[in-house]
Amino acid sequence: VYSWRHTLSQVMVMPRILACDRVSAAGIELLRKSAEVVELGAPSEDELIEALSGCDGLIVRSATKVTARVLEHAPALRVIARAGVGVDNIDVEAATRHGVLVVNSPGGNIIAAAEHTLALLFAIARRIPAADASLRRGEWKRAQFTGRELRGKTLGCSHDMRLGRVFNRKSKHWKICLHDGRRAMQNLCGGIAFSLQAAGLLELQGRLGCNGERWAATQHIGRLCP
Repeated sequence: VYSWRHTLSQVMVMPRILACDRVSAAGIELLRKSAEVVELGAPSEDELIEALSGCDGLIVRSATKVTARVLEHAPALRVIARAGVGVDNIDVEAATRHGVLVVNSPGGNIIAAAEHTLALLFAIARRIPAADASLRRGEWKRAQFTGRELRGKTLGCSHDMRLGRVFNRKSKHWKICLHDGRRAMQNLCGGIAFSLQAAGLLELQGRLGCNGERWAATQHIGRLCP
């Protein structure tokens, strides 16, 4: 006599998920507890179409392009997950027409982005790229590359408040000026000016809009202290 659990396991079929672009091994192991997962590198369009046969879900990062042609040849596909922020490598309109849900993880790499930006700030303030180039030329001019001490400085962060909050936690020795420019693009340059009024450092995140806004932002950035 079969138990109801055995009968249910026969009826239920585990979803099939295709994971591209070398998704984290920890995430793959978590998915394998409730789904069949097939891993693939960065496939071409034809390779992706072939691999998606019978797949319910697709996970991509930034390398794999999910085009309208791919979606036309994936009738079983129900959801596309972007392991990251943007979805520009996915034809969202075509996915919507085919009834495929597109999701992303905007906070997934916020810590990495904040730490990378901090590393760049330190490198620029301490003139590390110029000092490295000088040393590779066989020079020893350390007096020219003292740079600036960042302790006690003010950091202005415009547009991305999530990144600003991470900065606020990590940068205990700085004062943080935050301005949320996402609500209206015309406020972006105002946010930059606001940051520059008090800040000795500037962190600008996000895309600038029209050429006029790009020009205005450039003029504000030009006012930064050297």
